[in-house]
Amino acid sequence: MQSLAAYRSGIAHRFTIPRFFVDQEGNITAKYRKTHLYAVAPVEEQKCFAPGDTFASVAIGGLRFGFSICYDLRFPEMYRKLVAEQNVGASIVSSAWPFPRLEHFRTLAMARAIENQSYVIASNRVGKDDDLWFCGSSAIIDPRGVAVAAASADREELIQADLSEDLVLSVRSRVESFAHRRQDLYK
Repeated sequence: MQSLAAYRSGIAHRFTIPRFFVDQEGNITAKYRKTHLYAVAPVEEQKCFAPGDTFASVAIGGLRFGFSICYDLRFPEMYRKLVAEQNVGASIVSSAWPFPRLEHFRTLAMARAIENQSYVIASNRVGKDDDLWFCGSSAIIDPRGVAVAAASADREELIQADLSEDLVLSVRSRVESFAHRRQDLYK
């Protein structure tokens, strides 16, 4: 049986931090395990969890959605790989960023959208856990870097926006940065 809270990895009996995508019929159609574990005290996820070793995406309508979790947001190469190799047009980030790093969360989410010319749907925890306050501020950012929907920092809210494959394609055709990549230098 698979738990949504922790998924047994089989690596030294440790669990992973998973993200599942469940379709309308209730089937799990995509599964991602957090690849970049937050290893800073007092959290130190590597003591309890095993890292995932693959990236995941799923097609919904005309867009392909890539998955990431929290600290993954600090690794731009992950998002670039999802876009370049899996043709992702939108990334879904679920996270628990605390208030001291609110601007990091906002800036990194915006950067991932702009540099990959794709949507970023960044969902962040809100509220308090012991002495740590989480900064909320979930957002949906379009491929131009425009926040088309945003939540507040201090309460739970549902945000929504229409996503357009045409906008992704339009932005990518205007500035063809993927074609200008110097793969020979990135090895």
